[in-house]
Amino acid sequence: KRKEVEERKKEEEERDRKKKTKKQQEAERLAEQEKERERKRQFEKELAEVKYESKEEALAAFKAMLADKCPSHTASWQDMVPLCQYDVRFRALKSTGEKKNVFENFITQLKKTHIDQERLRKKEAKEGFVKLLEERTDLVDHRARMRDVAKELSKDERFKAVESERERNDLFEDFVMKLEKAEKERLRAARAENLEAFQALLAETPDLTSKTRWSEVKALIKEDPRYLALEGDDKYRLSAFDDFMAGLARKEAEAKELERERKRKEEKAQRAALQELLAELKGKGLVNAKTAWKDFEQVKEAMEDERMVKFLADQVRAKAQDVFDDFVEELSKKFTADRHILKDAYKAATELDVLTCGPKGFEDAMRGHEAAKEIPIDHIDLFYKELLRLAQEEEQKKEKKRQRNIKEFNRLVRKYIERGKLKEDSTFQEALEVCKERSAWKDIASEEREELYAKAVVEAKERLKEDKDRKGDKGDRGESRSRSKSRGKSDRGGKRDRSPARDREDSKRARKEAPADKGEEGEVEEGEA
Repeated sequence: KRKEVEERKKEEEERDRKKKTKKQQEAERLAEQEKERERKRQFEKELAEVKYESKEEALAAFKAMLADKCPSHTASWQDMVPLCQYDVRFRALKSTGEKKNVFENFITQLKKTHIDQERLRKKEAKEGFVKLLEERTDLVDHRARMRDVAKELSKDERFKAVESERERNDLFEDFVMKLEKAEKERLRAARAENLEAFQALLAETPDLTSKTRWSEVKALIKEDPRYLALEGDDKYRLSAFDDFMAGLARKEAEAKELERERKRKEEKAQRAALQELLAELKGKGLVNAKTAWKDFEQVKEAMEDERMVKFLADQVRAKAQDVFDDFVEELSKKFTADRHILKDAYKAATELDVLTCGPKGFEDAMRGHEAAKEIPIDHIDLFYKELLRLAQEEEQKKEKKRQRNIKEFNRLVRKYIERGKLKEDSTFQEALEVCKERSAWKDIASEEREELYAKAVVEAKERLKEDKDRKGDKGDRGESRSRSKSRGKSDRGGKRDRSPARDREDSKRARKEAPADKGEEGEVEEGEA
């Protein structure tokens, strides 16, 4: 504004100067020169009278002159010199360099002040413009355009206070964008409220599950105001329905998970109760590391216990067997660890006979071993029964082998008598000389041979007698069959009247009755095998 005033003043002076005549111009020039000389005289006089007590006082006077004389923040040193040359304060500083430095600092500060003022002015202009937009709600809304409202708004000074049209447009667009965002937020809040009411409506609808279809639900609620409030927003209804169904599915899944968790806890409690029952039965000796499930099922006390009854009522029988197997497996692990110690103790007890010592004697023998003193009695009893079973099986095997050897011994004696190597009245010593190399003879203990030989001879005599009697009867029957066969052939013209099966049966019987063609040695060897 100051620049504009100065420019107008210069233009007016220029116009006035042109109007004046040359004579007037000359008179004015002389007057101006006189005035200039007067100013110099006055300046010299004032300068002689002015004295500064200190450097600071002189500097302050120079700065005061700059503040009074400087036309603007854009002035240069060359601009300032003509303006300040007849001001006594201009001579306060002696050095021209010093004057220039003070002037430059003054101009720099003046520029900063100008910038701050200009920034503040623009800020206030922007705020005024925005305030104008806020006040003119009749013109400006979220759909307004600048070209439509600019003419009406320009009547207000606050519109013109923002000098840049581009800046005005930017401020207007920002303001309209905020209005548009606020409108969207308002619509979103309203829609959210309607959707919340719609979901409440879905929650009130009876018999809804996560499998219910939208078409079924729509038919039930289409007349409700909360449904109609979303008119034109069917996609939001469907989205809300899907969200509600998803939430319902989650709730159902959570309910199922809670039920499963409840059942797991109940099953865990029942398993603990069953394990407690098994521990009690173990203490009573009804369950041990070798007990099988099929044997456990026969234990009446276990199967009639209320804990077992409840377990079997709520769960499958296989789970009860699993608990039992786990319990027995744990017992088996403990027993296996103790069995190694008991085995060493058994090996150390060289004089111990499992078949005759009895459970008490076996326990005492095991307790005599230092490492086996703390082993539970049921583990010792299991180990005893295991050893006893093995010993009894071994005895049974020995007895079977002895009976087999006796049978082969009797067969050897009988065959030798039948072949004539021995006579029915041969003594034991005679039989020893004949049979001593035979394996069937050697397999019999020496102290038993004589007694068994006597029994074998008696049995051989009886067998030979029976064979003779049976051969006599069969001879008579054979003669009778021969005669019948001859008659049959003559009656039927020589045709057979016997079946192949009957022939095979007679052939087998004949082979049994006929003496063997093999040698005595071969027949005895076959018997031994």
